[in-house]
Amino acid sequence: MDFGVILVKSIFNILNPMTHMYVTRLRWVVFLLSWLTTFGAVAQSSKSQFNLYEQTSEVAGLVIRYAQDIRAVKYFYGPMPVQGRSAQGGGQVLNSPEQRKRLREVDHGYLNQLAKVDFNAMSIYGKVDYLLLKRNIDDHLLTLDQEEKEYAQIEKYIPFATGIYELEKARRRGATVDGQAVAGKLNDLQKEVSKAEESFRKLESIDMPLSRMGVEALNGLEARLKSTFEFYNGYDPMFTWWVPKPYKTLDSTLNAFAKLVRSKGKLNTTQKEDASGIKGVPIGRDELIRQLRAEMISYTPEELIDLANREFAWCDRELLKASRGNGFWQ
Repeated sequence: MDFGVILVKSIFNILNPMTHMYVTRLRWVVFLLSWLTTFGAVAQSSKSQFNLYEQTSEVAGLVIRYAQDIRAVKYFYGPMPVQGRSAQGGGQVLNSPEQRKRLREVDHGYLNQLAKVDFNAMSIYGKVDYLLLKRNIDDHLLTLDQEEKEYAQIEKYIPFATGIYELEKARRRGATVDGQAVAGKLNDLQKEVSKAEESFRKLESIDMPLSRMGVEALNGLEARLKSTFEFYNGYDPMFTWWVPKPYKTLDSTLNAFAKLVRSKGKLNTTQKEDASGIKGVPIGRDELIRQLRAEMISYTPEELIDLANREFAWCDRELLKASRGNGFWQ
């Protein structure tokens, strides 16, 4: 037998018991580590009712679902996209009463879910997400309440709105419609809009916020009507035959009414005009404070103005100091 082979076998026989003992010890170490890891995971899960491996925080799932649910409601109850854009050119339209009701239900549903969460048991990240989500929901509810309050004040000027909302409701479900009946309905609506327009024309003016709400409502109705028309036109033969002409007439009447409502808006405010060139409707001190609180800014408007003046004064002093240091100002 070759000497090299004999030497290798001899060394292997000598080391073999050591190798066996090493492997045995290694197996015990691996088993012990596995047991400790499993025990630690069980102990960790028993301390917390949340699974941090699912999301970045305990409330992140609610944050994502809430955003998607609100988006789904707006998509379903709003005007359908037309040629790649919404009927208003990509902008949001005023919520319909039905849409506003559904959004409020979603908000309250998520507030109920948050109420069941153990705030103290969460990590700091979960607590932050909890507070921000609740802040957003509360603010959204306030916005919906304000919108409903203003809409209730202008609803009497647009009594025909319910008829247009009903037409859109059928479109959302993809219901089969009678083209001739729809044309007759649009003719009736056109007469109602003309009558409402003549009545509104007699008013001297209305408050600017209500005028703005009226314009938004009419633009929304126009967008929803267009959405319904585009959905059936060119697909349903009888609809395509009967509806285009009365639709165009009603659409033009709604557009003219919106311009009239905009022209009647009058800004009732004690604020004096200045040379700032800033346009818009003042929201008032109370609303400004509410918005500051919503952004978690614990300052009053007066305190912010005072702080800004002090910062500007400091900037002026530093600019003068730098100018003198560079020899530009003596």
